Amino acid sequence: MHNRIFPLAIIFSIILGCAATSSFKPPILLGKFEPEYPRKAREEGLEGSVELYLLLNKSGNVIQSKISKSSRHKILDNAAIEYANKLKFDPATRKGIPISVTLSWLVNYESEDVYFVPLVYVAEVQDFFKRAAQLNGEEKNRILQQIIYAHEEYARHLSDKSHLNYNKDIQKFVKPEVYECWQDLWQYWPLRFVVFHDFILRYPDSEHVSYATARLLSLLKDDIGRIKYAAQYEDKLRQKKDLFLKTIYTFLNNEYPKAITEDLKVEAAQYIKK
Repeated sequence: MHNRIFPLAIIFSIILGCAATSSFKPPILLGKFEPEYPRKAREEGLEGSVELYLLLNKSGNVIQSKISKSSRHKILDNAAIEYANKLKFDPATRKGIPISVTLSWLVNYESEDVYFVPLVYVAEVQDFFKRAAQLNGEEKNRILQQIIYAHEEYARHLSDKSHLNYNKDIQKFVKPEVYECWQDLWQYWPLRFVVFHDFILRYPDSEHVSYATARLLSLLKDDIGRIKYAAQYEDKLRQKKDLFLKTIYTFLNNEYPKAITEDLKVEAAQYIKK
């Protein structure tokens, strides 16, 4: 079986008594998200997981990162620390006031099977939904974590396969409002990000919302570039490009305006005005 190695960052929990409530809003990761896999480690086939504690200040900056569980490979531990120190968050708030929080953050450097069966994925996610509805507390949290893992496998599978489109399959489980939001793109573009949008709306109080939001924004921004590139060579995409970009930028402007960074503001303004 052919395998590839992927770095993957997962947020597990918000510590210090800051469980998500209506008055507490978790931090949202901004900017570059994906950790880099060290070349030497990749060449040597090193794998492992690094668990970190990240202390965020009221500005959303990482002011301290500490290894809570080593990968047992110094090169991977150091890479995880270097990655974590560069992260920037929209700060957590309680009753609208920015606060400091500590996050538990996991970076995996491991081999992942590249084979993916969409119907199996859909059935698995639907089963997770049913199980989560019957559970509470830590048991429910573990199921939500499995949903995140399943969504990651889906997104990774499509990362270099824009010719594949499983949107009809994922429509079987995403909330109707998610489909309505992205229906203009549904037929034409593989929507990796919508499963994270669905997670955010489905489990708004989950401690995994920060991670799901980070992935939603990261994949949306990635698709902006991918759509513009692909539109140069595909007539159908060329005809729909402006509609697609307007849909994405309007969503970002309405829901996550801080995600429209300086490098996107000029282009975003052009599409939002249309």
